[in-house]
Amino acid sequence: MFGAFRALQECDVSAAKGRIKWEDNWVTFTDNMLQMAILREDSRLLYVPTFIRKLTINAKRHVDWIAANYKEQEPPSLPVSNNYMSGVISCGGIQINGLIASSINRRKILAEPVLESYKFIPNFTTLDISQSVRVNIQLILENALSYKVNALELIDESTTKDVPPLTTLIKSVLKDLPLIQPYLKILSKTPLDTDIEVEDKKLNSETNCLLVVASHILERPEIMEEALTALTTNGFIISRESPDYNIPTGDHSKVTIITAHRTPTETVLLLQKKTEHKSQTFIKISSSDQFSWVGTVKEAIKK
Repeated sequence: MFGAFRALQECDVSAAKGRIKWEDNWVTFTDNMLQMAILREDSRLLYVPTFIRKLTINAKRHVDWIAANYKEQEPPSLPVSNNYMSGVISCGGIQINGLIASSINRRKILAEPVLESYKFIPNFTTLDISQSVRVNIQLILENALSYKVNALELIDESTTKDVPPLTTLIKSVLKDLPLIQPYLKILSKTPLDTDIEVEDKKLNSETNCLLVVASHILERPEIMEEALTALTTNGFIISRESPDYNIPTGDHSKVTIITAHRTPTETVLLLQKKTEHKSQTFIKISSSDQFSWVGTVKEAIKK
């Protein structure tokens, strides 16, 4: 197939006249006609067609023209005219008017290639901390459907000492996803040796977060409420617990336990904020009762 896109056989210096091999493929043939126009441009740059004012294809006329004049050639080499003054590229029954080709920058690969794999990971299992973070972040992104990730970590008196912030690992995971735009922050009263932004602020001052990371949050109702207030709808919480933490089996009124990963140093819980689901309202609509249902619909919409 790629060879069919390289069917331009002859072209004069001004790219006004040339010959293109016809192989009964309209797509590749018209693409080669577009190449005739791009040949007039500075060949050191990468050009792509960005606008065509009019494209006309008279298929019957084109096929009849080939049969009448080039039936002895197999495959036929068709003459193409590229009129620079009128902006018309024509060949048989094909005519392209008003082509505009624009130069684009060659994409530079700035990041290391990432090898991805799909594996089944149980929601309740044993992983190392880096694997746990990667799995949880993947679950969050799949459910959030957003390329902007606003995440913060609360480090306070309940945080285990000498344990590195989890946002460092989160940053490393998000770095492998070039389309994601992360905004990471740590709330701590003490300075930290990290490249993550650190602020001495209260959790209740934050809003619109997709993810909040904190320690022992299920046992701290006040911090739980502040975290839920900081989260977006259907936002997530990662709670860092002790290695021997007894994972709750019952239902929590404010959050749903999505995953629980036991690591050598801690237990990591992924929680999702619960949202209220409005009950469905069904209204019978009939065309034979003088539209009496319209008022009922208006009242339902207000609710």
